[in-house]
Amino acid sequence: MAVETADTALDTAITGGVTATIVAATAALDAAVAALETLTAMWTDYDTFLTLNVGWTLISTDKWIDPATSAWEGTVDLAFMYTGVGFVEVDLADLEPVQALYVKMDGSGWAGLDYLAAAPGMSAIELVQGWNLISSGVATDAGAILSALQDIGNQGTGLTTLVSQGSYNLTSGDWYIDASVWASVTAAAMDPFDGYWIYMNAAKSFGVILQ
Repeated sequence: MAVETADTALDTAITGGVTATIVAATAALDAAVAALETLTAMWTDYDTFLTLNVGWTLISTDKWIDPATSAWEGTVDLAFMYTGVGFVEVDLADLEPVQALYVKMDGSGWAGLDYLAAAPGMSAIELVQGWNLISSGVATDAGAILSALQDIGNQGTGLTTLVSQGSYNLTSGDWYIDASVWASVTAAAMDPFDGYWIYMNAAKSFGVILQ
């Protein structure tokens, strides 16, 4: 009798509502295994990779990448970089240290980065008066990275505002920092794989020695 009861309970579980739960769990497990296989391949295929958001992500790189072998993994809808005048459509091959780009993914995806074997030890860009989109090149406090942009004595010749968009960056949170209080800038940690907006009240060169 106990065996029959157990058999009946099993039949009910398999043919009833529990079946949908089992199927859903199996599908989720299959998806997790596929994702793990993809990540394992990423470690093998690239020097490093960035896991992108579904939707928009703001990314950069800590070293010069090889444009021939670095690649998107997943379906990229759009990728844009800000030039100081406006947004232009770009590809991963256009990414350089101390620059940043927005990438929009349809679903899960990655940016696979291969580093150049022989590359410059520095990266620099020309900043315009107004808003600029940059990255840090190295991981350290913003005060150290942006020290050459400090507007000492508020003479109208340097950085006024530092912004991080936490909803788009992979590591950094939300900031809106008044750079006239330099201690606030120094308190913020910058990540070379994230992007940041800075407002300059004068044009200036910005460069970072890469590690």
